[in-house]
Amino acid sequence: MGGWTSGRFDEALDVYETLLTQYAQGLSKGDQAALGPVMVGLRKKIGRIWVSANVEGAVVLIDGNKRGKLPRKEPVRALSGQRVVRVVLAGYDTFEATVDVEPGERVTVDAKLRPLTEVGRLRVEDESGLAARVFVDGVEVGTAPWEGLLRPGAHRVWLRKDDLGSRLLTVTILEGQIALVRAKATALGAPIRIEVQPRTAAIEIDGIGVGVGTWEGRLAVGDHTIEAFEGGYHGKTAQLVSRKGDAPSVLAIPLPVDRDHPRWPSPYAGDLWLDAFAAYAGGPTFGSGAERACPSECSNEPWVNGFMAGGRLGYRFPFGLSVELNGGYLWLGASVDRSLRRSFGPSGEYRVTYQLQDSIAVRGPFVGPGASYRYGFNDRFGLVARLSVGVFFSVATDEITGTAATDGAAVPVVVSGNEPQRNVTFFVMPALGTELRLDPFDVGLALGAAFFPLAGPELPNQRLSTTSSSGVSNPGSVYNAPASDAIANERAYGMFGLLVPQLSLAYTFD
Repeated sequence: MGGWTSGRFDEALDVYETLLTQYAQGLSKGDQAALGPVMVGLRKKIGRIWVSANVEGAVVLIDGNKRGKLPRKEPVRALSGQRVVRVVLAGYDTFEATVDVEPGERVTVDAKLRPLTEVGRLRVEDESGLAARVFVDGVEVGTAPWEGLLRPGAHRVWLRKDDLGSRLLTVTILEGQIALVRAKATALGAPIRIEVQPRTAAIEIDGIGVGVGTWEGRLAVGDHTIEAFEGGYHGKTAQLVSRKGDAPSVLAIPLPVDRDHPRWPSPYAGDLWLDAFAAYAGGPTFGSGAERACPSECSNEPWVNGFMAGGRLGYRFPFGLSVELNGGYLWLGASVDRSLRRSFGPSGEYRVTYQLQDSIAVRGPFVGPGASYRYGFNDRFGLVARLSVGVFFSVATDEITGTAATDGAAVPVVVSGNEPQRNVTFFVMPALGTELRLDPFDVGLALGAAFFPLAGPELPNQRLSTTSSSGVSNPGSVYNAPASDAIANERAYGMFGLLVPQLSLAYTFD
């Protein structure tokens, strides 16, 4: 076989069977015994192609290599993988099919050759006068001088006679015309096998196409240029010197992938997405100064209610992680009904009771980063875990109304210094939810929890007083109660937490 047929398990098996059937007498018993396991192993690596045609005498080529004439009594052995089957006969259109060959399996190819209706004529003459064999498009068609019909177009022609042969020639056949090729057989170099990766790449020798994937044969002595090319790969050119008497050789030409070629889609790098969300925000307390006396001095159970609305711009990486920028608006409110008692008079012998209603509101925009991870159960449903951090630009107010009383009737209180307080704080909000993908939209439902770890600003100038009334002689009257700083320096909010169930709608950009 020689090194130049390395990897051609189908041809190797043919050679071994020929040795055993036709030349067994020249083999020792040890050689014959050794061939058995080798042939069993080869049969596991190859498949078979059963080729038939509607005409006799057609030549079968597998990947450009001649494998006999039709009809055949047995299938053609072939390497596993995609194989190109051509069936050629002069005067007929060439039949070509690509088949997938599995090890140990057989595929069937039924070639329907149609007579050429649009033809030209080719005449090939041998200038050396050796009556060399004529090959057209890889198929032996006769001996020179030879003349026959071919379909219009480009064709490859060469001569071969023992160790002599011509260079590869190309000729263009025109309909209704005759083309003349004169070739001269000269010395041929050693056998050469050209192997290109990928196997679908085209091979040209001296500018003439000779097939795809592989080519085997002998070239005229001298210098030759070998080119290989395939869409999606960078083409390569190799220089080959054909010498008489050299050992058979293999020329391997791997083509590097052209990553910028349109054949290869860009690797998926991720998606840019934008969503809008709306959420209820609620919790048991603001942690405010007004709630310090609760529950003992409060007539109601305070509860924070509000809403959060905003949007997120994110980039999701192929492994499901997204980095995000969040922004929106948060409004929170709570009502507290409470009682305060203070003493007044020279010895503190009088007591005033304040019944106050606090309407606490905290509102403002927020912005901050976040990250989320989406785990897809299938193409539509996914589980999303998210962690967001928001910088909250808050405006806090505590609108206080109420009454004051001693032993008599209650009178309205007057609250001074009740100005809005601005502050910058932050919150952390983890969330867990699900998403339903309705390309290009995602509808999400999640349960989050927002934690505000920093206390809000004090309301330093708030004081309680009553409307004055002249002529009140009772020193213990509520009208004689001095202004009180009982609510001075209270905070509109302290450290607190919220539950934040939310609904979202996201759009993924292409």
